[in-house]
Amino acid sequence: MYDRHVTSHIRSWRRHIFRGNEERRKQLRYVVSSAISVIVGEAVLAVAFGVLRWPPMPSNVVSFITAGVVAYILQRTWTWRRTGRSRFLRELLPYWVIAFVSLVLSTVAVEVVARVSWRITESRSIVTGLVMIGALLVNGLFWLIKYWIFDRYLFGDSSTTDPASQGER
Repeated sequence: MYDRHVTSHIRSWRRHIFRGNEERRKQLRYVVSSAISVIVGEAVLAVAFGVLRWPPMPSNVVSFITAGVVAYILQRTWTWRRTGRSRFLRELLPYWVIAFVSLVLSTVAVEVVARVSWRITESRSIVTGLVMIGALLVNGLFWLIKYWIFDRYLFGDSSTTDPASQGER
């Protein structure tokens, strides 16, 4: 009885918040797709750095690329509802250029965090956790900026001015 009552309130709240507002739904899809890619990336980082004992830089690069592929697919197809082949110059290249800037900064961050952490503790688990937090913080800083760029220039309604390309969506 209680569960049904709570579930009913959650559904009612969700309908109220997202009723007729595609922008909010898109923002929620972006949050969820980002969360999924963060979970994937953090898991890969934990395994590469913490379990396989790779150095911070290659661990972060593999983690970042894996999460980036997941994010691209989810954000293009689910968040912005793009279908069909990705356009290299219009979508793929700008997406990965933006990602590369974030990758460079997160790689520097994990390298610095790892070096500082090893001076403080010899615990691989603690250092792994701190490295993961460092990567998460740097990538999190770009999160809102990336949404704006993706929505405005890559995938959103205003990202294309060519009427013929509207059918690709």
